[in-house]
Amino acid sequence: MKKILFLSACLLFITSAGSSQWYVQDVRTDADQLSSIDFLNENTGITCGAERILSTLSFNGRALYTTNGGVNWYQAIVPDSTFSLNSCEYINDDLSYIAGSYHDSSKGLPYFNPLLLKSLDGGKNWSTFATFPSEYDIVTQMDFINENTGYVTAIIIWDFYRSISCILKTTDAGQSWTNQLTLDSLSDLYSIQCISEDVIFAAGVDGQDEINRESIVLKSTDGGLNWERKVFDNLSIIDDLFFTDDVNGAFVGREDYGYIYRTTDEGRNWLKADSIPNMQSIIKIDFFPGSGTGLVYGVQSSGVHNIVFKTTDYGISWTQQLMPVSPLQSLIAGVMISETNFYLTTTALEYNAAIVHTTNGGSTSISNSSISIPEEFTLEQNYPNPFNPVTSIAYSISNQQLITLKVFDVLGNYLTTLVNEKQNSGLYTVNWNASSYSSGIYFYSLEGGKFSETKKMLLIK
Repeated sequence: MKKILFLSACLLFITSAGSSQWYVQDVRTDADQLSSIDFLNENTGITCGAERILSTLSFNGRALYTTNGGVNWYQAIVPDSTFSLNSCEYINDDLSYIAGSYHDSSKGLPYFNPLLLKSLDGGKNWSTFATFPSEYDIVTQMDFINENTGYVTAIIIWDFYRSISCILKTTDAGQSWTNQLTLDSLSDLYSIQCISEDVIFAAGVDGQDEINRESIVLKSTDGGLNWERKVFDNLSIIDDLFFTDDVNGAFVGREDYGYIYRTTDEGRNWLKADSIPNMQSIIKIDFFPGSGTGLVYGVQSSGVHNIVFKTTDYGISWTQQLMPVSPLQSLIAGVMISETNFYLTTTALEYNAAIVHTTNGGSTSISNSSISIPEEFTLEQNYPNPFNPVTSIAYSISNQQLITLKVFDVLGNYLTTLVNEKQNSGLYTVNWNASSYSSGIYFYSLEGGKFSETKKMLLIK
């Protein structure tokens, strides 16, 4: 009977563990970075970025499309002159835009002009659709309200060290652009979002030099004619901003660590939330519109470049997600199709760009996967073993106990605690990311009540 109960619990664990995680999709592209991603529905999506050409310190624009939810991604056709493609967006079933820049050898170095590409076939083929005034160099971010009206953040480059950021608006589908705001000589706007035809937010940094730069959130309530400016002196930079509706929003910024600020009153007041442990910087924040489900992702203090946390309560609490990509691959863009269906994209010099995807909310570090009640305490061998750099540890407990699961090095020195909480009876699995540790033998020890057991695992990098 005991064997039957244990086998039943194991089968339940395998089913649950296998159905709650992130997967790397088969992209097959020479792009080093995928800077933006958007989906029209659960099947039809586009992503864009660039391939780095290190020999010439240049880029070639790249775009991909899928018609089956990312099971297959195909190279889209873009103009040969594209330099970098930075932002993509579906407008409706027939129309989508990509914003970025293209090569312009007549301007010398740096040699690019901003562009807007249009596709009328779901992202398979792209053509240059609109031009910008000649004084601008690169379009970095884009958000359209409808087919005709949209905003972009654009850069005027002085040299390799200084640039001026601007906000431009079109009301005729990109055929003409008006400057809504020009910042100072050392500025960057990293995010822009249209809440309605009148209300627009943007965020970034502004200043005349490195010493006098300010982290700012900009808000317009009259379609971009006037802008209210909020300064956050304690932050060195604001990386991203996202509103889930016209009232609730959040942005991420850097101080000593990455921090999240939340608003519940249309951006009039911003409250600083607790920092997420070990998040050196938070690069992006995404929410599924109209819900409290969101993600933040960025760089861990140990050097891991793809730390992801998820919230389901508008950012009040966060749980870590586990990514199936190299710690050196930075997550730089994402889209949430539903409260459980997410896509994230990566960049890294050492790797081609990747797309990671979950259809059920992703994997967290601890999950209780058992419905049957185990008859005894057990600690399973970690899997995989050897591993690099993430492994899973499964254990079962037969009654409610204070459970601790700790990791030690080969000399018995304490390294970290994976579990330290009261847990109900059931079968659990915990993931350990050892990306910040060197190859070697490690031990993990489970204690609960009178039960104590230790097992060995091997990390090979």
